[in-house]
Amino acid sequence: MPTRPLADHPLPDLVRTVKRSILYGRVSTSKQREEGYSLATQLDACRRYAAEHQLTVVAEEWDDVTGTTLARPGLERVRALLADQRADAVVFFSRDRKGRDLLDSISLRREWRKLGIEMHSRGLRID
Repeated sequence: MPTRPLADHPLPDLVRTVKRSILYGRVSTSKQREEGYSLATQLDACRRYAAEHQLTVVAEEWDDVTGTTLARPGLERVRALLADQRADAVVFFSRDRKGRDLLDSISLRREWRKLGIEMHSRGLRID
C-alpha cells in the first residue's frame, strides 16, 4: 500500500508546540499569607491557569520575601532555569508577584523577551 503524503494524513488539530512553564509565587507579609494571597493559593491558581492554557508545568518556585529586589532565591532559580532553556513561559498569580520595582520588572521582561519567554498572569498574557 503506498504511503500518503504527510499533508494528507488526518490530524486531530493543528500540531501544537508544548509550552513548558514555571509557576512563581511570592508573599512578603503575614497579612498576604492570611488574606487570600498565600503561596498555596497563588500556586493553585497558577496550576489551574497552566492547565486551562495547555502549559506543561516543569517547576514551581516561590519566595517569602519582599518584591522590591530581584535578589530572591526563588526568582533566581526561575531565571537560571530560563537561561538554561528549561522552560518557555512563567506564570504569576498577578503582575505584582513578579516584583514591586518598575525598573526591575522592565529588566526581567527584557531579559525574558530576548530568550523568547512568555509571561502569564491569571487570565492575562503579559509579554
